Amino acid sequence: MKKYYEIMNKDPTYCLSTDTLAQAAQVMRNKAETQVPVIDTHTRHVIGVVRDRDIASRMIAEGRSAKRLRVKAIMIPCPLAGHEEDATPHPPS
Repeated sequence: MKKYYEIMNKDPTYCLSTDTLAQAAQVMRNKAETQVPVIDTHTRHVIGVVRDRDIASRMIAEGRSAKRLRVKAIMIPCPLAGHEEDATPHPPS
């Protein structure tokens, strides 16, 4: 099994829980990412993940503004996380 440090990005793209969906979408577009970790504004820990499809579906389903709704409102909470020396639970694809 590989260790996380062997597959992890040393300079990951992320957004803050207080960012608007428009800001998160801009981050994803600029880095050609389809999902990014969500970082707590105060603790700087990963608290969730937001995907481009979540942003799009929420905007369409609820007719809400991407400039008003915050990432924390739609993120997927409690992602799996590990220390860089931990073994990965599954082989990376």
